[in-house]
Amino acid sequence: MDLIFLKNYKQKFSFKVFSTFAVLIFLISLAFIAFFINLQHKSLYENLISNGENLIGVLADSSRIGVYSGNQKLLLDPVSGMLQQDGVQAASIYNTEGKQIIRLLKPDIHSNRELLIAGTINSNSDLKKTLLSGSPHYFEFRDRFEFWSPVMRKSGYLQEDAIFYNGHEQQPAEHLIGFAGIALDKSKLNQHMYDLFYRGILIGFVFLIIGFLAAFILAKIITKPVYQLTRSVTTLGKEGKFERVSVETEDELGNLAQAFNMMAVSLKNREHALQKSELKLRQLSYRCLKAQEEERRRLSRELHDGLGQTLALLKGKVRSIGRELYRDQSLLLEECEQAVQYIKQIIDDLRRLSRDLSPSVLEDLGLSTALRVQSREFAEHHSITESADIEEIDDLFSQEAQINLYRFCQEALTNIYKHAQAHNFSVTVKNEDGSVIIIVEDDGKGFNVSYVTGLAPDLKGLGLTTLEERARMLGGTVNIWSKPDLGTRITLTVPVPKQ
Repeated sequence: MDLIFLKNYKQKFSFKVFSTFAVLIFLISLAFIAFFINLQHKSLYENLISNGENLIGVLADSSRIGVYSGNQKLLLDPVSGMLQQDGVQAASIYNTEGKQIIRLLKPDIHSNRELLIAGTINSNSDLKKTLLSGSPHYFEFRDRFEFWSPVMRKSGYLQEDAIFYNGHEQQPAEHLIGFAGIALDKSKLNQHMYDLFYRGILIGFVFLIIGFLAAFILAKIITKPVYQLTRSVTTLGKEGKFERVSVETEDELGNLAQAFNMMAVSLKNREHALQKSELKLRQLSYRCLKAQEEERRRLSRELHDGLGQTLALLKGKVRSIGRELYRDQSLLLEECEQAVQYIKQIIDDLRRLSRDLSPSVLEDLGLSTALRVQSREFAEHHSITESADIEEIDDLFSQEAQINLYRFCQEALTNIYKHAQAHNFSVTVKNEDGSVIIIVEDDGKGFNVSYVTGLAPDLKGLGLTTLEERARMLGGTVNIWSKPDLGTRITLTVPVPKQ
């Protein structure tokens, strides 16, 4: 799962955007929940403290007559009334010596349950010291709050209360006469907190879902131009097709899309111009090769019909001169015979050169036989061992295509003679799956193909360039395999044209 997440995070921009927004929204949700719970908890806590302080103040105020007189009946009503308040579990009244005057628990509270743990306020307790200062105080426990307040006798009593203080007019206007304490149940606060916690989680969960949906939509909106750009760039790179990217915004992404459209249009125009130039170059190359072929044919005729005939006449003339010599002129006779042999060798070389310039055997006997003759004569002339396996392919190509195939093999053999220093070579021609495959292989010194093919055309030489151009004119492909000291293999694959 972690690997899938990391892979998507590295490869998908939309996933990065969505993850970033999702994490941000998650952190905001956590902060919101924490703030909401803390705020509500603080409010509930302060309300409970304020309510407890109000209740203990009311109890201290309503019980001062009973405390002053020590009359439990007068204390019963305020204490029992205090137990009727929501959340009050117990109420107690003490005199100034810390002795309990009255203590009541709610009926549902077990009598042995320890409430109001400061039940006995002795003279040395910190609580008594705090209350003696006239300030209320409270304690917080796990399940309850305890609120304590001093009970003070104050001046300005009502007329109906004066009878309880008869004979005590010499007392100070305000002094401590006792203590009051109540215990407030904390479970409701805890329940409110649990409810608040679950409500906060629910609100946060809803907020997260809405935030994730918003992040997903926002990620889609942000990455839509990027995906369009990616798709258009991929299509332009692989298929050469231009898909215009819609510019919907004026921000950086919109500027990027507009720049891509301008770049694609410029590339398309340059591609069209390059295609036109390439077409013109191919046409020029085709015309050059065709003109070369015509010039070779013309030279072949000139050599065969002109120089060849002249040499034949010269050979006959030398022989005639030899016949008219006397028998005792053996030295001249031998020189005439040697001259005849030299002229014969020149005539043979001239005929071979004429055939190379314009292979009449191609027109007379067909392509397959011409390739066999070409291979055999090359092996004989250069003293190289030959191996030929050539199928009949005469009826598969036009005359012009046959000439190009013949010239391709001729150029491949010429490269073997010039560069390979080979001892053996083979020529294989086969018809497979609607394509003619020609393989010319040698066991020469070989070369580094990637290095040579990477050179500029003027440095690479005309041999490989001519092979590639011949293959292009035939509508085929050429593959060259070679390694130093392991020989070279040239493979031409030409689809058979439909009739």
